[in-house]
Amino acid sequence: MSISVIVPCYNEDVSIKLFLDKFYEVMNKNNFSSFEVIFVNDGSEDKTTETINNYAKIDKRIKLISFSRNFQKEAAMLAGLDNAKGDAIVVIDADLQHPIDAIALFYQKIKEGYNIVYGVKKSRNYCSFKNLIFSCTFYRMYNLFSKFKMPNGASDFVMFDKKVLETLKSYREKVRFMRGIFYSIGYKKVFIEYEVCNRKSGVSKWNFRSLMNLAFDGIFSSSTLPLRCWLYIGVLVSFISVSIGIYFIVKTLYYGIDVAGHASLLVFISFLGGVELFILGVLGEYIGRIYWEVKQRPSYIIDEMINIE
Repeated sequence: MSISVIVPCYNEDVSIKLFLDKFYEVMNKNNFSSFEVIFVNDGSEDKTTETINNYAKIDKRIKLISFSRNFQKEAAMLAGLDNAKGDAIVVIDADLQHPIDAIALFYQKIKEGYNIVYGVKKSRNYCSFKNLIFSCTFYRMYNLFSKFKMPNGASDFVMFDKKVLETLKSYREKVRFMRGIFYSIGYKKVFIEYEVCNRKSGVSKWNFRSLMNLAFDGIFSSSTLPLRCWLYIGVLVSFISVSIGIYFIVKTLYYGIDVAGHASLLVFISFLGGVELFILGVLGEYIGRIYWEVKQRPSYIIDEMINIE
């Protein structure tokens, strides 16, 4: 069996050198000779392209897809999937936080007959307290809204066979959440826990805003339950309003009319206004995704390819 290794990278000049040194060590140790490494350069602004080019000139198994600009990691993974030729395909980060040694264990599970091997983070010690709370909240909300559950600590570190590859390539939506797609397609799967390694160089490219965008994409692209929730809330609010109306009618008939309070009326109107704006926001998220799908623009634009037919 041959292995395709898909490595999305953005401004990872130094990490590429460290990654390949460790990668070759692991491949030689496990007698893997039939492999390809597809680096997807997601519009890097440093010397990432030049570094990969230097390795690609020496080893034709090192391949490069370079985008015309930054299209984000989801598009980079799609480009790698579109060009992978191996019997087993693994997606791994270039920053060495995904342990390259685990590829051999993942590969063994594929040989045992599993279609997908998921890497699940064993601990989150590397996270700040803020990011830890954000991550746990996201997984709880995702599992609440989606019928396809993900374990807390699910990651993009995953290996799968060619059958799964062909299925993934048929998913062509523009707003993508690959992690959710992996967990939604079924097949025979197994989970492998791993310890997240410290970055060997550079800093994370994920800021709070980009994490929020990814979280919204994950939730709204995986379920329509947020829309349905507001139907239930609307029915509940209507029921409460009718009940309050009946209460005041009965009270007026028996005890007469009290002097109305402006404070309670103002609070009630403000509450309903907030609910309506929130509903419009949820609708806007779905309409925005429909907008991007209708435009039918490509998910990525390739500037150059090296060692790829």
